[in-house]
Amino acid sequence: MNFNGDSSFSAGPFGSGTTGGVDANFAFPQNVVAGISFRPTPKWNFEFDADWTDWHAVKTVTISATPAALGGAAVPLPFNWESSFFYEFGATYYINDVWHVSGGYIYSENSVPDSSFNPVVPDSDRHIWSLGVGSKYKKLSWDATYQLSWGPTRTVTLPGGLGSSSFEFLSHAIAISVGYHF
Repeated sequence: MNFNGDSSFSAGPFGSGTTGGVDANFAFPQNVVAGISFRPTPKWNFEFDADWTDWHAVKTVTISATPAALGGAAVPLPFNWESSFFYEFGATYYINDVWHVSGGYIYSENSVPDSSFNPVVPDSDRHIWSLGVGSKYKKLSWDATYQLSWGPTRTVTLPGGLGSSSFEFLSHAIAISVGYHF
């Protein structure tokens, strides 16, 4: 994916108070997903997925200033992440032909080792819970979901004997979708 746009910098290699154009190219890693769905009765559906992402393939992304701006400087951002898994489980109960409720859990493995940790992406092992409700009519359907994501405290030792820092992740999300079926 090619990113480009305008940026302003308060400090760093491009200079203080500098604005100008920048771009970066990011190659997304390969991803493999396998799953199974089991319906013990017409009213219940259980699913399990395992999702592997090859983050190890993403080594360094370089942010480059456009030649006309900022003197053409380039800044490497080392990723050097590790490949990781998501383990996902979900269940849906069909109340009747119109309404259903769902719940799920995801465990996401940490992909960022201490050696390349960056507070911009404070990755850690995460636990993600979700609850949802939905309905369908003749050609129209909708779903509403709440999701809570939590990453327990992660302490990272800073390089050069600078001590350590701790990070914790907490996120709430609400999603609403509407569908029209042909």
